[in-house]
Amino acid sequence: MTHNLADRTTSYVVMTDRTHSRLGDIRRRICASFASGGLPDTKDPFMIHCLVLHEIFLDAKSVITPLRGSLYDQLDLVDVYSSKPLHERGRAEPEDMTIEMHVISQEIDSVTAGAEMTAMIVRRMQLAHDRYCTLLGPNPIEDGNMKVSDSLRFLLESA
Repeated sequence: MTHNLADRTTSYVVMTDRTHSRLGDIRRRICASFASGGLPDTKDPFMIHCLVLHEIFLDAKSVITPLRGSLYDQLDLVDVYSSKPLHERGRAEPEDMTIEMHVISQEIDSVTAGAEMTAMIVRRMQLAHDRYCTLLGPNPIEDGNMKVSDSLRFLLESA
């Protein structure tokens, strides 16, 4: 993104994988935002960043929900195993559960690293947006700027 404060124009280059699960939603939301001359919120150069970040957080549900299910399934198996009498417990079961828990742990580490990276991006975006609002000078912060600022803060708290 580049923004020219003097003439209040913004240029974006948005790159993504064509198979990204939220790409259609992102395109629809961007087009809707600028339809009919654009909403007042579109005057804030960070609006598209906010919109894309919001969709990325929504996409995380498709990864986290099955992962949570896998974790709880394994914990249920551990509970079932531990409730069996000693003579009914197989030796292979703990090994299988340990391997599966290790795989789940690695997936959780990967998702956590991605979430931490996204939180860092949102934090830096919020700081950049704060600087942008400061550069507007004595002009009052418009409603669109306040909405974007609030959205960035919400996304940061959600990360």
